[in-house]
Amino acid sequence: MTMLDLGFWGIYAVSIGVSAWSARRLKGFLARNPTIADDACLAQYKALVRAEMYLSLLMIGLLIGGFVAGIALMVQRGLAGLAFVVLANALVFGAGLAHRRLEKRVKGLPAASPDLETEYRRVSDSWVKKALPDF
Repeated sequence: MTMLDLGFWGIYAVSIGVSAWSARRLKGFLARNPTIADDACLAQYKALVRAEMYLSLLMIGLLIGGFVAGIALMVQRGLAGLAFVVLANALVFGAGLAHRRLEKRVKGLPAASPDLETEYRRVSDSWVKKALPDF
């Protein structure tokens, strides 16, 4: 196994690990907060969303690195390299789909009051539409 192989698989392993860690945090939030019941729940949600937004930027960096390493691997290994790239991307894609379902559940909780609902939706919109938190 070459350094390129190790780098490529390392990038994808870290990506899947980050995704799994993030999913665990999302599941934990859902277990503790079936609704946005009060300001404390909203504060927890904001902290979770901030972390998720920064993790998304990290994932973009990792996947750009994986893309570059994947191209180099395909050039070096030909069809075997292509097979590695397809396999690694399929794994990351599957983890991403599972993660997306959790995100939807976290973004779809009911809020106890109109004021909480308004702020909860504003934070959720920032999560989707902005790169950095603005709350």
